[in-house]
Amino acid sequence: MNKLKKALVSPARIYLGSFIIFLVVFFIGIPAANFGNKHHVPFGDFIFVFTVYAIVLLCISIFTSVVYWRWFKKHWYINLAIAAGSAYFIDIYLLNGFLTGL
Repeated sequence: MNKLKKALVSPARIYLGSFIIFLVVFFIGIPAANFGNKHHVPFGDFIFVFTVYAIVLLCISIFTSVVYWRWFKKHWYINLAIAAGSAYFIDIYLLNGFLTGL
């Protein structure tokens, strides 16, 4: 029973759940919010959703590295890649390249 409980609540499941929620908001939520507005270009909304998702991924990668320490010691490169990618996206679109100088 303990292995089943660990498999149901794992960092991979957390990342997968966040990705599914992102896809639902991206493909259903934004077009539904802009359904009656023909003059509004939703590109800003798409960038906003990507930026919020990058912030969420950065928080999840920090959370999983602290809470799931044993998993993190084996798969540290996954969290590192996700944290670096999301921090880069946050820097480019939220901070306008303040950290990377772009």
